[in-house]
Amino acid sequence: MSKLRALWATVCLTAPLLTACGPVDSNVAHGNREGVLHINNGSEPQTIDPHIISSVPGGQIAWALFEGLVTLDPGTLEPMPGVAERWEISEDQLVWTFYLRDNARWSNGDPLTAEDFHWSFLRALSPAIGSSFAEYLFPIQGAREYFAGELDDPADLGVQVIDSHTLELTLHQPTPYFFQSLATFSSSMPVHRATIEAHGEPFARYTGWTRPENIVSNGPFVLSEWRMQKRLVVSKNPLYWDQQNVALEQIVFHPIDSESTEDRMYRVGQLHKTDMVPLAKIPEFLQSGNPEYRQTPMFGTYFLILNVERAPLDQVKVRQALAATIDRELLARSVLHDSVLPHRGIVPRGIAGYDPELPLPYDPEEGRRLLAEAGYPDGDGFPELEFIFNTSENNRKILIALQQMWKNELGISVTLTNMEWRVFVDKLDERDFQGSRLGWIGGFVDPVMFLELMTSDNVSNYSGFSNEVYDEIMRVLVPEAETPRERLKLLEEAEVLALKQAPYIPLYTYTDRYMIRQNVKGFPANLIKYYNYKYVSLADPMEQK
Repeated sequence: MSKLRALWATVCLTAPLLTACGPVDSNVAHGNREGVLHINNGSEPQTIDPHIISSVPGGQIAWALFEGLVTLDPGTLEPMPGVAERWEISEDQLVWTFYLRDNARWSNGDPLTAEDFHWSFLRALSPAIGSSFAEYLFPIQGAREYFAGELDDPADLGVQVIDSHTLELTLHQPTPYFFQSLATFSSSMPVHRATIEAHGEPFARYTGWTRPENIVSNGPFVLSEWRMQKRLVVSKNPLYWDQQNVALEQIVFHPIDSESTEDRMYRVGQLHKTDMVPLAKIPEFLQSGNPEYRQTPMFGTYFLILNVERAPLDQVKVRQALAATIDRELLARSVLHDSVLPHRGIVPRGIAGYDPELPLPYDPEEGRRLLAEAGYPDGDGFPELEFIFNTSENNRKILIALQQMWKNELGISVTLTNMEWRVFVDKLDERDFQGSRLGWIGGFVDPVMFLELMTSDNVSNYSGFSNEVYDEIMRVLVPEAETPRERLKLLEEAEVLALKQAPYIPLYTYTDRYMIRQNVKGFPANLIKYYNYKYVSLADPMEQK
């Protein structure tokens, strides 16, 4: 073998960036050429059925596959036309008339009609489906009663088909955030009736209609591949009414729940955008001014859920003791590297005119007193608690810190159990846990986004908390408030009342922290982490130099 051949063979075998004597084509490099965006979706979605989705991973995919009556401008969060090209709202703000565009089609070519929305709303509000986001349709007249099984005749629901392309929604009261509800929550998205009926009971959960070979959708993308725990791929929908303005050819959603794995994939060019950032790297990114690191405010809260039906958490003083011995400032500084805002409220900070006197500040002495009054002085005789969390290094670090705080201040032991997202959500749905972590991101900026979680009949009230006074404030007094100021005061009263009982223990207000390539356009920062994928594009990386 000649010296030149030997040298070339050595290079081919040893160079880390060469494969078959050529450069490795990373996901990012290939995607930039072909218009394929690779992003981390945080975890494997439990489902992509819009009416069953209960979490961010499924919701982010639904925004790509389906489109409701309206969408939002991702920068300003102002309403924009979706399937409805225009609308009219009555002077009393109760009757909303939507005019559907003539060229709206399902991905199989069927026309999209007002009747499709009518049937879809009935399905989303069906008690059998039990949609976690059904409540955001409750402003519609009769919707709450229909969901509760108290209204049998769909004709009594405030959803009326005027003609094939005109839909009328009648509300039971003026609702300033109704546009945002229609745009952000998947319960408002239409589904293809014939496809659902062809693959099982239409009002059953988890049938086969969402498989790639079966699904029919109406959004800017269609589902082309779903390999569980590997990737989910959506491709540009050629029948979408605005397909000429959809820049991407494909989006690949990666279900990565490990921050270190995600970080490694980003560094070697496998991702355009991450969902998280390892906590330990935040100081470095902030100090260096890394242009690919983003940290922006969010209208979201990270909190603990205490199952009030499980001993010893059925004792309010035990729950209060746990809340009073959490040092949120220390948690934010030492564990989260000042990347979050410590907060004792379930409603995030920042709403003008909303400032409740929040209960249960950090007070270890008070916490020990409460635990003693509950029958466990210095933690003596206190049974071991179990807290569950979905697999995440950040979640693990947070809960280990809390575990140590409670051990030091109260003398009690807590075990921590991590689990894959699907299993975790099932545990919450079945209320099969003692304590858990959870995060909630508002779909619109209003206190009710969070305070509804603690009403007795809310399907996302995983704590089991129930209080008649609280329910009356939320169901009767708030809707009847005569002024915005009176409404906010009632909501403040409700939050304080509930948090004194400590079914939920808020820890901090979220920030959105992620890495993103500089050539990715169309992901403007917004408070609710809303993405409108039709506007996302990949610029030539060389132009970003």
